[in-house]
Amino acid sequence: MAREDAEREIGAIGASLVNAPLHQFSKPVVVTSAGLLAARFPPREQLLSPWLLSQSLSMIYAPRGIGKTHVSLGITHALGTGGAFLGWQAKAPVSVLFVDGEMPGNDLRHRWERIIASTGQQDKAGRVQFMTPDLQQHGVMPNLFTSAGQEAITQAAESA
Repeated sequence: MAREDAEREIGAIGASLVNAPLHQFSKPVVVTSAGLLAARFPPREQLLSPWLLSQSLSMIYAPRGIGKTHVSLGITHALGTGGAFLGWQAKAPVSVLFVDGEMPGNDLRHRWERIIASTGQQDKAGRVQFMTPDLQQHGVMPNLFTSAGQEAITQAAESA
């Protein structure tokens, strides 16, 4: 079996394991077109103008070494301090949980220190929190393929 095939199979198995418990406990809600048009949804909050709204799912993709972590930390800093990054302005400071499963904590801290030094803005309210393997027991992050791992991240995000 080719490596790509094996990775695809592992991903499919992981996805089925992750989604299986959800189907056991909740039945999907389905509405008609008229039901959708009549539904009342809370407005989405503008977090980082003009592109980042609450309930957004965003992904930063680039080859290794391009600066994904720098961009992610810049966005995090702007959100946590109510500041700006690359011309994107935060409406107000919000709580942020920054999860990095690969970068050594020392490197992450160094980059965060450089952002604070370059902006002159520090997260004095403690809105920004970090999760990195170096801070975990035995250096192991929660496993996102399991419902327990997902719940651990969700709880950390909700308390951020």
